[in-house]
Amino acid sequence: MNSMTSIANISQQGINRSVPRSGIQYYSRWRQIPMKLRFAFSLLQYAARRKEYPLFSFKSLRPIRKGKILAIHRVSVLDSYCYTTTMRVPRWPSPAFDHMISNGGLGMESDTLARKKHVDSVILAITRKCNYECEHCYEYANRADVDTIPVDTWKNVIAELQGFGVSVIILSGGEPMLRYEDLITILESADKGLSDFHLHTTGIGMSLDRAQALKKAGLVAAGVGLDYPDAVRHDRFRGRQGAYEVAVKAIDQLNRARIFTYINTCLQKDSVRNGDLWKLLDLAKNLQIGTINFLEPKSCGRYGSRKPDDLFTNEDKERMAEFASKVNRGRAYKNYPPVSYIAPAEKPENFGCLMGGLSHFTIDGAGNVNPCVFVPVSFGNILDEDFGVIYKRMRSVISRPIRTQCPSGLLCETLAQHRNGANASAVPYAAVRQTWQRLFADDP
Repeated sequence: MNSMTSIANISQQGINRSVPRSGIQYYSRWRQIPMKLRFAFSLLQYAARRKEYPLFSFKSLRPIRKGKILAIHRVSVLDSYCYTTTMRVPRWPSPAFDHMISNGGLGMESDTLARKKHVDSVILAITRKCNYECEHCYEYANRADVDTIPVDTWKNVIAELQGFGVSVIILSGGEPMLRYEDLITILESADKGLSDFHLHTTGIGMSLDRAQALKKAGLVAAGVGLDYPDAVRHDRFRGRQGAYEVAVKAIDQLNRARIFTYINTCLQKDSVRNGDLWKLLDLAKNLQIGTINFLEPKSCGRYGSRKPDDLFTNEDKERMAEFASKVNRGRAYKNYPPVSYIAPAEKPENFGCLMGGLSHFTIDGAGNVNPCVFVPVSFGNILDEDFGVIYKRMRSVISRPIRTQCPSGLLCETLAQHRNGANASAVPYAAVRQTWQRLFADDP
């Protein structure tokens, strides 16, 4: 056993004595104290082993220590592993978490970001196939009945990603369950000691046998799309009758396979304004999921012609932030799943946008390497050139956080003009180079 994994094992032994192994448990307030002490002990170990963790710095913990932005008020625990409210951090304690620390992970402020040799999360759209018609679909331009990227190409890209350090690799689509056999192959071929693997799915095609096989192959967590607390509106939003029942059933099967399960919810103005969020919270508690991951609607994909304020106003954002704070901090909700709402952390006055490899990026179903799932600007295609070359090109253009409004809103009109109404995929960076500079126009 190498010394890096020993930190995970030492910490894990302590948690095993206090956490029941009968499903998801939520820890807040005084119940977090033993866990925080064990985490503090592991941090001291990182600091003491400078040769193994040369990029570790206590400075990277400032946002957590200050109790602002990324303050951890509640954690979810499954089978002795702790999960925070951000899905961009691997479970703790684990070799993947240790590996993240060794590469300078957790650093999100300007001084610690500069030392970081690490990407928090990457979304890989491993298939172009999908049998849903989701209202917001951000991959609709890439949808096809046949996949163009061979499974071996995905395996090679993942090996490269893990080579320079990625904490969480999310396998998405399209609908990744429609490429189930290849999904298993991809998971089995990867090094699970370097990264946690997540699945984003509608739930279609899931069964208990398949969930157990995914677990055995190395799947750590799964995010199931669930947008409304009732079947009628969820089915309408997803463009498929029975979608709600499929999602709820898949969550149960994933839970039974002891995969950490969360729900991905695309926020809508009506949900924020009419009390649906509280109903969804009750549903999430009943489904015994690990966390609720709320995502704002963006002006791309099928929403490409919509203006940002028409989709989600500043008042809606304030309501959502208040909801998240009340749930995560409130004593009355200690037995409810925590809420993940990352948008406030990405405001210009906080961390800014960390797309393009500063924290995250995506590779779409056609093979385009894009800075964000909401910004379909291609810096190259993995079918045409080596991924490492493309990644360096992207990082040379995005070398610091973007401190303007969300790039998807700034670029949506330009991207629509270049597509000219065609059902095209990502727009090449060279075509929007001039407009791109607006992203950095308000940088201090």
